[in-house]
Amino acid sequence: MNVFFMYPDADFSLDTPLPETAVDLIVDLDLARIFDAMASEDPFVRKVVERAVMVSLHDPEVIQYRQAIMQDALSHPDAVRRLYQLASEALDRRKRHFYFGVTTRYPSSILHESADLLTTMTDMLRQLKAEVGRDREAFGSPGLTQFAAMLDRELSDEYLATLAHYLGDLKQRDSVVLRARLGQGLKSAGYTLLKSTKSGRWIDRLLRRGPAHYSFQIPDRDQGGITALSEIRDRGINEVANALAQSAEHVLGFFQQLKTELAFYLGGIHLAERLRERGYPVCLPDLAESEAWRLSFGSLRDVGLVLSTGQPVVGNDGAAQDLSLLVITGANQGGKSTFLRSLGQAHLMAQAGLFVAAEHFASNIMAGLASHFAREEDASMERGKFEEELERMSRLMGAMRPGAFMLWNESFQSTNEREGSDVAQEITRALVDSGVRIAFVTHLNAYAEALFQEHRPDCVFLRAERLDNGTRTYRIVPGPPMETSFGVDLYQEIFGQQHAGER
Repeated sequence: MNVFFMYPDADFSLDTPLPETAVDLIVDLDLARIFDAMASEDPFVRKVVERAVMVSLHDPEVIQYRQAIMQDALSHPDAVRRLYQLASEALDRRKRHFYFGVTTRYPSSILHESADLLTTMTDMLRQLKAEVGRDREAFGSPGLTQFAAMLDRELSDEYLATLAHYLGDLKQRDSVVLRARLGQGLKSAGYTLLKSTKSGRWIDRLLRRGPAHYSFQIPDRDQGGITALSEIRDRGINEVANALAQSAEHVLGFFQQLKTELAFYLGGIHLAERLRERGYPVCLPDLAESEAWRLSFGSLRDVGLVLSTGQPVVGNDGAAQDLSLLVITGANQGGKSTFLRSLGQAHLMAQAGLFVAAEHFASNIMAGLASHFAREEDASMERGKFEEELERMSRLMGAMRPGAFMLWNESFQSTNEREGSDVAQEITRALVDSGVRIAFVTHLNAYAEALFQEHRPDCVFLRAERLDNGTRTYRIVPGPPMETSFGVDLYQEIFGQQHAGER
């Protein structure tokens, strides 16, 4: 049996390696805060959602497959919670058995423990089938409807009844019937466990005549004979014991996979509820697979900021076609970095099959995602800040390929304006010419002005909005680069108008 909630034809694995850009992205985009909200204090959900979000999907059909299940999950959150709880309970019950413990050297112990555990798992499978059947009419996604059909096909009532019968027979046996043949050296070989014909009714046992076949009885004190008989019994039930153990592992593996893949959607439910409680919209994004980058969004917000503040968070609107480069300039403390984070978060969440914190969002499927944000200076003083920036950029460029997306936040500003602008221009041109898309928040006026003067059709300039009185609206709007970042506004806010005039 397969779950197939994350892929149409494959299991989701927690062992999939993270991309080499993952560490920077988690820090720069404040993703840890988002993962914690999705986990809702469940460390297993935390582990799953981090892996699922950071390992982006690139197949539009798989993204749409997950989106459909996510839509079902958001529409029926209680159903997902019940299934996740049931899978967790099934795995917890395993711990109550001494399954494959210290006694598992003996086939008889394996047989008993496996039959006992399989009996428990059969009951859990029956509950799972009933739970899914309860909500199957409400599900519209191919993933959940196929899962319900699989349970009906693989776990028919007749099959479950037969399984329970055989397990009961194996558990209640106080004796075994074996068949064997003479092997090489007149030694017994080919042991096979046979179905018992012994009646369990007391009246049959009372009226039963003596054995109709040859038999012998081992004296109570014949320890050697008892040991030999025990070895014969273990040989006879060994294959059955191993088959039962493998079956138990298979069922447990199924419940483990079910819990793992449900954890992703449960995390989505947790996050959506947190956002909606604060009055912010979520939407399933529209992702295209094309060479030309088209970007459109409405009320896009930084999820990490929403989760960390009780103050209203402003959303941003925008649209562009045939895009290669976004250059974002404008007032200090105007929301530029916040917007950049929201853009990166949206692309990662979208390509994981999640919703986006916006009223609507449309973009391309990116071949990869990387971030290059300003860092604090190296405390070890082994290298300068600008050298560290260049080394990190070189590493990220090596991981990029055509169709990838890079987020730069105040990069190359640890040196002088001219040198920083020259370096930024050279790297920008090299990457854009290679098919890499860039969104760059910068105060390098020479860099921004030079690009603006080129009148590139694939370059869009955005600006942090500032009113005439110096008020920041925290909106990012279309606009050409400006020569000032209005640092004097911050000076006035901190020290007052009089000191600003004296300065």
